[in-house]
Amino acid sequence: MPAWKADRSGSAWQGRAALRTAEEFLAIGSVPYIESVLHDLRLLAGFVLFTLLPSLTLLSAYPFQPQGIAKLAFIALVLSTIVVLFLVMTQMSRDGVLSNITRNDARKVSLDTAMVLNVALFGAIPLLVLLSSEVPSVRSFLFPWAEPMVRSLVKS
Repeated sequence: MPAWKADRSGSAWQGRAALRTAEEFLAIGSVPYIESVLHDLRLLAGFVLFTLLPSLTLLSAYPFQPQGIAKLAFIALVLSTIVVLFLVMTQMSRDGVLSNITRNDARKVSLDTAMVLNVALFGAIPLLVLLSSEVPSVRSFLFPWAEPMVRSLVKS
């Protein structure tokens, strides 16, 4: 039974119940907005990360002289982007408002499926692409299916 329908006496209880009802009413309107902002942040993070990775791969294929310094700068940029995204994900997981929406404990990082998928998407996959762009044996082990496509693009 909702708190405002409960038959309680006393003005203190009625004040708390009215405040709780007002909080729930305001939360109903803010949750869709928070979800849309989080969706936009996820798209932005994906755009930033998945444009840096092809840039790093293209940089390793382009033969110009100071390639080592430019490649080192791009690797540092990709790694710092991954670290910042991971820190943002953990802080969002520990946020009080977002934890109340998802019904998680705000004091600890929740390892639910959404968090694990985000870590895999924004952490593990970019690190594998970064590693495969620098180590040819890892690239031939991880991406043997891509070699025929690359050969067909080079021939035409």
